[in-house]
Amino acid sequence: MEEESDIDYTIKLLIVGDSSVGKTNFIFRLIEDKFNPNYMTTTGIDLKTINIEIENKKIRVQLWDTAGQEKYKAITKNLFLKVQGTLVLFDITNDDSFNSSKSWVSSLKDECGRQMQIILIGNKSDLEDKRVVSKEEASKYAEEEKLEYMETSSKTGENIHKAIKLLCQKVLENTELERDFSFTLDQSVVKSKKHKCC
Repeated sequence: MEEESDIDYTIKLLIVGDSSVGKTNFIFRLIEDKFNPNYMTTTGIDLKTINIEIENKKIRVQLWDTAGQEKYKAITKNLFLKVQGTLVLFDITNDDSFNSSKSWVSSLKDECGRQMQIILIGNKSDLEDKRVVSKEEASKYAEEEKLEYMETSSKTGENIHKAIKLLCQKVLENTELERDFSFTLDQSVVKSKKHKCC
């Protein structure tokens, strides 16, 4: 990992969506370039970090993985004003998760307005034969909300890095960043404990 003096910017990103849409495996593929079908679901909030380069700028990306269960939504929303970009994930094989993603987008826009850069992600693109949310439907919704839309697969790695780089690029273009953009979060709400997904 680069020394602090080598980092041009730190960008803090949030990943939200229903439980089991693949948020944790998305991050695991990004960080470790691996896929674990038996990954434990997140409770509370978990933090991972990766360094990337965009246009000759060294970027430290902090990724906040959030629990999808209803009881943790208040904790997640506390992060809205402390990050610069959000990936809103849904599962292309689960229509309910797509409907929930619309609620997340609405909440983000209500709380943050133009300050928040958002990309809508249709995850599990490797399960095309089980798809229930069409690309056309998701793309149309994203266009109406003026959002970028991408489809990803944590299993194959499709578009995982591309999505993160695109969101970071949007942050760099639309947000005034300081070299040392940092904040602390009450440790009582930061948990990396995992429970096995069903």
